[in-house]
Amino acid sequence: MSRVHDGFEHASIILEGERDIGLLKVARRLPAWRLIQLQLLPDCHGRGLGGKLIRSLQREAEHAGAALELSVLERNPARRLYLRLGFVDIQYADGEFLMRWTA
Repeated sequence: MSRVHDGFEHASIILEGERDIGLLKVARRLPAWRLIQLQLLPDCHGRGLGGKLIRSLQREAEHAGAALELSVLERNPARRLYLRLGFVDIQYADGEFLMRWTA
């Protein structure tokens, strides 16, 4: 529950048509925006939506002159996506990576 409440003031609902399919939380503070959470409904996984959302966020951050940071658990399969999208590890502690993307 602590992850659900973390950064909730930065939350946006992700829509596909008129259907709520997920949640995105991004703290947009310079110099680095923080991607707090990206969650999609299970039936939306594997369709490239997460990558599309993050690439859009990267373009938005680049336009604002911001880097983009996120934390991901070591065993989370989303880590591979983040690496493909150009995020690099900047810190590791207690089974969690802090990753950063810069334009």
